[in-house]
Amino acid sequence: MIRAEFDFEILTKSESSEEAKANYKFVLIYSCSNLEELAHADGEELKVNSQLGFAISAISYSTIRGILLIKLSETVFQDFILPIIKPNLPN
Repeated sequence: MIRAEFDFEILTKSESSEEAKANYKFVLIYSCSNLEELAHADGEELKVNSQLGFAISAISYSTIRGILLIKLSETVFQDFILPIIKPNLPN
């Protein structure tokens, strides 16, 4: 199993003294059938294949982006969206 955790804090900017704030914590759990081929312990350190880390990060970010879009609709944050990013491909 692979666990990816992300914390977000979203704030409004306005001229009034009242600001809105939203905090989200996302924990995504993935099952990987060949994890032993992609990660191994090296003493007390875990060595992970860079392509696995890239894939988990990209899938997680895209999933969270969609969830936030739905969760924030019809709120003061309805115009907020995580930007589309072009992640660096692993070497």
